[in-house]
Amino acid sequence: MTTKMYLQGEKFKAGTTMVPHSCIESAECIIRSSVCKVLWDSDADEDISEHCVWMEFRNHRVNISNTVNIQNLRGLREVENYNFQSLPELGQGIGLMNITSKNTNYNMHFGAYVSTWGNNAIMISDVSEEEGDDMVPLKTKRIYHPDEFRGDDYADTDIFKIGLLTLTPDTRKTIIDK
Repeated sequence: MTTKMYLQGEKFKAGTTMVPHSCIESAECIIRSSVCKVLWDSDADEDISEHCVWMEFRNHRVNISNTVNIQNLRGLREVENYNFQSLPELGQGIGLMNITSKNTNYNMHFGAYVSTWGNNAIMISDVSEEEGDDMVPLKTKRIYHPDEFRGDDYADTDIFKIGLLTLTPDTRKTIIDK
């Protein structure tokens, strides 16, 4: 098993930095390592409740660090897309969730801000779950607008709702935890 310990402010580089093999774990790792004053170890079995990554929608929020909560989004038609005013910044990311009961090949995807690209774009992590290895080289995608993170697999806006990933959610929003 390959492990990596991440430090606050670590530089993440596409193709060379090794990150956890799933989109959710790699996004959490990058977001936490970008802003927390704690070490994040890919093999640690520690309580990370004070460093949870949240996904905010227009009126709701869900703790994605607890995968039980993620499944609670299925069938919640009242969830609306997050109203992005700008691209995510350091310590943020984008999440896409299937909020219907319809099962698709891809039911969720997460990416974290990695760097700025010029004046109008960012590089965001774009890791796909891979069998076998616990750690994989970071893959990124350049986007000029949050909806560009959807790609072809998550293009159906009736099925997939888009949200902001953050460590500091708007606490006025309803928590989804049924």
